[in-house]
Amino acid sequence: MVDDARSIFVDGLRVTADHLQHLQDRLREAVMDLRRTVGLGRVAWGLRAILAEGVVRLSPGVAFAPGGVRLALDTEAALPLPEGEGAFRLVLRAFNADRAALRVAGQPTFITLVATPAIEADDGTPVGPDQLVLARLPALAEGGERSLLHDDTIFVATGHHRHTGQHVQDEF
Repeated sequence: MVDDARSIFVDGLRVTADHLQHLQDRLREAVMDLRRTVGLGRVAWGLRAILAEGVVRLSPGVAFAPGGVRLALDTEAALPLPEGEGAFRLVLRAFNADRAALRVAGQPTFITLVATPAIEADDGTPVGPDQLVLARLPALAEGGERSLLHDDTIFVATGHHRHTGQHVQDEF
């Protein structure tokens, strides 16, 4: 029987950067396979936005950007509505950083990824591959009240089911 590609560590082995890179590459392949299975450009769990009293509250959760990076929010975010009557969108963006203390000869060696929510003008331009639009806030009609709209098709239903359009909050 054939095994998946992997690194095998035995006593006395001099572990090289090649061994570690091979290990990391196989892990990244497996993780990307699972992300593609769940669906890129989709919310895996959480990330529900609620508009109340001029603030958009975004629950913790995980999504996968169209480009495949993990967009994770560990705690609830509260974003004030911007001024103006135009249309807005709630976007979750990925940013890279590194730990400067762990750089070798100026080369980053410890890369981090941070997801940051933002409310921006919705001018119809596409977001980049490392961002996901979670909700839209349509332009205000004269004398109207601001609303928040989710696209239910970006929310993954577990198993072999379709999303009903109903959202239920469980312990997670």
